[in-house]
Amino acid sequence: MALLSAGLGLGARALLTPVVGNAVPFITMFPAVVLSGWYGGFRAGMLTTLVGGSSVAWFFLRYDYPSVGGSVEKVTSLVVFLLMGLLISWLTNERNVAIAHLREAHEKERMARQRAEESKAREEALRSQAEAANLAKDGFLAMLGHELRNPLAPMVTALELIRMRSGGELGRPEQVIQRQVHHLGRMVDDLLDVSRVARGLISLSKRPTELEPIITRALEMASPLLEKRRHHVTVNVPKTGLALYADPDRLAQVFANLFTNAAKYTDPGGTVEVSAERRDGTIVATVHDTGVGMSPELLARVFEPFVQGAQSMERSAGGLGIGLTLVKSLVSLHGGEVAARSEGVGRGSTIEVRLPALDRASLPVVEEASAPASAFPAHRVLVVDDNEDAATLLADVIRAQGWPVAVAYDGPQALSLLESFAPDIAVLDIGLPVMDGYELATRIRERLGARAPRLLAVTGYGQEEDRKHASEAGFAHHLVKPVSTDALLAAMNEGR
Repeated sequence: MALLSAGLGLGARALLTPVVGNAVPFITMFPAVVLSGWYGGFRAGMLTTLVGGSSVAWFFLRYDYPSVGGSVEKVTSLVVFLLMGLLISWLTNERNVAIAHLREAHEKERMARQRAEESKAREEALRSQAEAANLAKDGFLAMLGHELRNPLAPMVTALELIRMRSGGELGRPEQVIQRQVHHLGRMVDDLLDVSRVARGLISLSKRPTELEPIITRALEMASPLLEKRRHHVTVNVPKTGLALYADPDRLAQVFANLFTNAAKYTDPGGTVEVSAERRDGTIVATVHDTGVGMSPELLARVFEPFVQGAQSMERSAGGLGIGLTLVKSLVSLHGGEVAARSEGVGRGSTIEVRLPALDRASLPVVEEASAPASAFPAHRVLVVDDNEDAATLLADVIRAQGWPVAVAYDGPQALSLLESFAPDIAVLDIGLPVMDGYELATRIRERLGARAPRLLAVTGYGQEEDRKHASEAGFAHHLVKPVSTDALLAAMNEGR
């Protein structure tokens, strides 16, 4: 590039000789230096300056030199050209460096933008995968709940039937079955509740209430395990003065989980203490046990899902490790806080629940309820369930009330009984073969119109979306298996 630029400059000067003679000898060499420096950089520009300066001095300046010393003017012009060539070479090189830096910056920006777009695309892909996995998990949990509740339902119904036929008492084997069925049902409910809380699908039915009846109910829920392990339970909760705005059912679930945890992780014959007091605008409830305690490492993670302390085989307390996770979530939904304390392994644990207090003046006045009617009129009940054991046992329980019952094991069979049996109430399972319970409910209402029976869903599907779907399909109640006889009869008699 340097030699080519010098040659072009020298050739252009030769072409100008007939016009300007030997005047301004370096006029064409300046563009040559610019061209060389522009495309070749500093070294190429300096090489063009030296070659071009030497060539012009040889061809255009030497004939004008006197025999001794030479012309000062010509020498000066050569020096000026050399200095200007140096300056031009440096400036063009700086320009090239600046352009290179600019291009590098643009390339870095382009690469950063490309990486950002790729990262965003990966994030969106991961988010989509997470959402798909979450949907799959929710679907799996719903199906798991359904599949676990379905076999529980006939077991609960069978126990209720045994109780009714034995004068209201269960033998020891039946009591064992009842406790284990109840325990399994609680585990299924907790697992599904954790999923619903995580997705924000749990809505609270808050109302002004005192804390004491909630604690009493929670103790009743946990009493089988507390009694089985022969624990000493101390309760120091005043009957009044601890008003709060809360969902009593969910708070009872909170404290029942705390009592159950205390019972499980305390050796038989231990002590479980529950106390509550009002501190300014906060209700502070504590559950203390003399159990195995917690290490600092466990304390830091105790409210995370599926976290349990290390247990030996002979002291395994069972459970899924989600009870305290659910406690924290439900307390947070009430605007409260929960914390765990322990002085170390083997030194017991304390769980403290803090909830916003409510002025007692906000509590409603409870009026004495009128005595219920001694008997309800008989209903004609259609039971539809593809689980023959569940359908047959449920029919037996209803017949024990003196009510006529017809049983069907799928949708078409149920439709064929409508005219001949004319039911007042239809108890439908949702997961039926041929047509599901929602479609069956729609067809019953279409076929009978104003004569359609009152529809009750008794199903293993217990998520909030399932309840909403059942309501939209025309069901008056959505009862989740295993359902107690009292709850079923109450739903049947409601509005009659």
